[in-house]
Amino acid sequence: MKKVLIGFFIFIATIIIGNYHIVLNATDSSRAFIFIKRPYFGFSDILGDINACTVAPYYSVVSNHPSLCRALQNAGYLENDNERTQRIETEINQKLQQ
Repeated sequence: MKKVLIGFFIFIATIIIGNYHIVLNATDSSRAFIFIKRPYFGFSDILGDINACTVAPYYSVVSNHPSLCRALQNAGYLENDNERTQRIETEINQKLQQ
């Protein structure tokens, strides 16, 4: 019976880990970590860090952690491609007007 319970808990943990990203250093949360739903089941980028995603160059982060970046963009923690492009164009226009 004990082995069945251990196997059941391992199965449940595998399902949870495969369906969620565990993101550390959530900026707008008082918790140390948050769970973000994955767009699909998988085991890549189980643990992520928002600070690492915002400090490194954008294309480096997107190429190294595509599923984590997509999940963070869908959850609203990172700006998506359209918002990023719009922000950059606005910054360029403001600098040209000065």
